[in-house]
Amino acid sequence: MQKVVGMMFSFVFIIFGGLCGYSIALYTQGFYDTLSQMGRLTNFLSFILLGILLGLTLAPTCTRLALKSVDAFAVSLQRLSVQEILMGSAGLLFGLIIAFFVNLALRQIDFSSIPAVGAYVGPFLIVISTIFLALIGSFFGSRLVFIHSFAELLQSGSGQRNWGDQHFVVDTSVIIDGRITEIVDTGFISGT
Repeated sequence: MQKVVGMMFSFVFIIFGGLCGYSIALYTQGFYDTLSQMGRLTNFLSFILLGILLGLTLAPTCTRLALKSVDAFAVSLQRLSVQEILMGSAGLLFGLIIAFFVNLALRQIDFSSIPAVGAYVGPFLIVISTIFLALIGSFFGSRLVFIHSFAELLQSGSGQRNWGDQHFVVDTSVIIDGRITEIVDTGFISGT
């Protein structure tokens, strides 16, 4: 799986590097009025090749960082309860809906007056705002997991039930399995 992700990252970085090289060559084209047609073609190809090589150089590092962050994300998801994951997903959906409307406004702004990178500023801001609003929505959604009603929110603020005075009898097969301590550590079940 890591090889497939690495190949995908390499492909994306090659394409992005080539496009950036082409954009820089297009921007610097005015400085080379004295060059012949072959010189201009060489200029374009050299910038594109430089962008591709830079993309290939950065792809393995970015692949490792992406895989480490996905692994850390998966481990952190294992610590959450099902309710937190479901409410976080609902918050994520709500954040993406808000991001859609924010991105409609961002598309109306003309960034083309920025030299060399103006064509990429708009899409970059759209991606960043989408990620940011999705994460904010997911965060707030996962925090609302224990609120079952508006009255409960007004009464306690946290909405968590107090099960500290309950007693549980655990079978020996559960103790041998050993996962009961992890369940108690999550706070999903508390008591004696």
